[in-house]
Amino acid sequence: MERPTPTTSVSLGPTGDTVRENIRRVRLSRHWTLRDLAEKLIDNGHPIAQSALSKIENGTRKVDVDDLMALSTTLGVSPLTLLLSNPADPRTTFSLTGWGSERAVDAWRWAITGDAAAIGVIPESDSLPWWIEAAAKFTLQSLDGEH
Repeated sequence: MERPTPTTSVSLGPTGDTVRENIRRVRLSRHWTLRDLAEKLIDNGHPIAQSALSKIENGTRKVDVDDLMALSTTLGVSPLTLLLSNPADPRTTFSLTGWGSERAVDAWRWAITGDAAAIGVIPESDSLPWWIEAAAKFTLQSLDGEH
């Protein structure tokens, strides 16, 4: 059963909603309480109160980029794991803020490789900065098990 989107004064976009759902999903998969996560965040030098974590998971508090990084490292996952939908069926579509609906497999391909064409974006230039190309090659090699 799908949980209703909370009615709050905070307005979450599709990515904010995905992040809050993924934080809860990963936390519960670790069998951690909100208190456990709050304590681990303190240990990692980025305290977020248990009440604030509850508000994040319930959609009444936004996550800023520093919180996102601290949460992902503390939970032991990539920030992408919190940012993108993780459906059982990769053909499932979900909303990307500022873009629209995409299949999960295409959104992940774009996020991992940097290939914007995966979600239908035509780059303005064929020449990408060196670091984007290097990151994409490294990621693909890592996925293939090469080093």
